[in-house]
Amino acid sequence: MKDIGKILLYLIATVLLGALLAPALFWGAHALTDRIANQRLIQFLAETDFQRFFNRAVLISAFVLLWPLVRSLRIRNFFDDLGLARDRRRWRHLATGLFIAITTMILLGAVLVWTDCYYLKKQVPWEKLAWLLPTAFSVAIIEELLFRGGIQGVVQRSVTDDFALIFVAALFAIVHFLRPEENVVASNAVTWKSGYALVPHAFWQFEQPQLLLGGFTTIFLLGLLLGYTRCRTRSLWMPIGLHAGFILGKMSFSKMTKRTAEAWPWFGPDILVGLGPVIVLLVVGIIIWLLLRNEEAR
Repeated sequence: MKDIGKILLYLIATVLLGALLAPALFWGAHALTDRIANQRLIQFLAETDFQRFFNRAVLISAFVLLWPLVRSLRIRNFFDDLGLARDRRRWRHLATGLFIAITTMILLGAVLVWTDCYYLKKQVPWEKLAWLLPTAFSVAIIEELLFRGGIQGVVQRSVTDDFALIFVAALFAIVHFLRPEENVVASNAVTWKSGYALVPHAFWQFEQPQLLLGGFTTIFLLGLLLGYTRCRTRSLWMPIGLHAGFILGKMSFSKMTKRTAEAWPWFGPDILVGLGPVIVLLVVGIIIWLLLRNEEAR
């Protein structure tokens, strides 16, 4: 159980260090606008608020502090000490996870458009869509290495696999649910204390029963699904494919459509918020369970 305590301390330190780095990251990025000629990049930086830089700073802090965590946990071999094995079917698992997730998101998006909850934009921002694939895979690789590769593997050393699966899925959901409110810190009022000013505002979604039921539950089920595939394949290839596919589908749908009608409790302010996505993820979980069970039987 000492390992779990070290992980929780690591997560707290990650947020605090991220809050310290966020202003410097924000100022540094905007300082580049005077030295670059790429108008798209300049426009992107101008439209990006401080909250997004805070999120990226936390992610950077997670990697900065990962090495001290690894040393304290005495992890010498990434595979043996974390219960992983080299996957001989890695490309097949990666493609399968990506296909299942993207197909699921396409069908879910089609239902939302067909029911007039959303409509397709007349002008599709293809230049923005082009960046979604590398972004989706970057986020998926980073988060799967951290949550399913590192944290779940460490927790499994002290407790049962089932408890580790539920614990990491809950932790995964809590971390993703900690999202600062928009426009808390204005772009022209950023100081060294602005990152810490955002921290208390990161818990606002826990005060919303609808978001807690629809959003938190969805992320928790997704964490269970990713953790289960990690356990059955003893690798991160299928979780990465699934994770990247869901991110790609969610971001693409957001860029290509606009919401027109309220459909709560089935669908909330996001394509992955509501009872509809919960049911969809349960169905996906059954499909993956059957798929991996049959694969092990072969």
